[in-house]
Amino acid sequence: MLLFRMGPRYLFFRTENIDETSNFLEVKLGGETIDFMEGFEKASENSTLCFITDTHHDKTRVEDAKKIVLINDVASVILSSIINNNACDTLNRIDMGPSFIVMRAAGNEDELVDKLKEIFSGEEVKLIEGIGIGEKDDTIIAFTNKAITGSVASSDFLNKMILIHKPSAEVREKLRLEGLRLITQSLNDNHWFELRINIYDSEGKYQENYERLMYIMSKLEVGMILGESWTKDYAVLLYSVMTYQVRLFTFTTPQEV
Repeated sequence: MLLFRMGPRYLFFRTENIDETSNFLEVKLGGETIDFMEGFEKASENSTLCFITDTHHDKTRVEDAKKIVLINDVASVILSSIINNNACDTLNRIDMGPSFIVMRAAGNEDELVDKLKEIFSGEEVKLIEGIGIGEKDDTIIAFTNKAITGSVASSDFLNKMILIHKPSAEVREKLRLEGLRLITQSLNDNHWFELRINIYDSEGKYQENYERLMYIMSKLEVGMILGESWTKDYAVLLYSVMTYQVRLFTFTTPQEV
């Protein structure tokens, strides 16, 4: 189960050649001209949203974009392609927006957000506002209580996001060390549920059933497997059967699982 992952990067292109720039990004880099919210929902952690604006801005924002192009590649690849294809002459300036982190929330979500604000001295922002205010060495953390392996719909994000004036490497390092503890502290009664799932099979196809269970768990992201072992289950008095037991730790209630 992922507790957090990176989101898309943001590049702001200032140019007098709006159509030429967007055409280059589409043809050479496989980009797609798109609305912001649609692009945000389709973007993965390896994607980049490119905002193409005119040159009459001291600082470019999402609202200034004449065109928005979604490219399913990282910002460094895009920038190197521009240089290698001699496309720099069509551009006046390129700015990089803040990094974006998607974090899983559970339990008392407001408590988790407030704690991270305190730790990182962050400020609450809306999505478009945060991208506009943030600089290349800043980081936005967005929160959701849904699985984050794939794309996350905009409606599944919490209303609160945090803009942190620190680079993403520093923020990610802190989250790796403290993220699990902070999520645990935000849970009801500060504890996870421990579920013991027994796999029975009269034909002995334990491996097949185990793989099915792991596939479902990985897709649903309902918790972490912290133990596995063979054990005996006494379904009938004085009669035992072998079963393979998986210990699942989850912040989802047994009824929901």
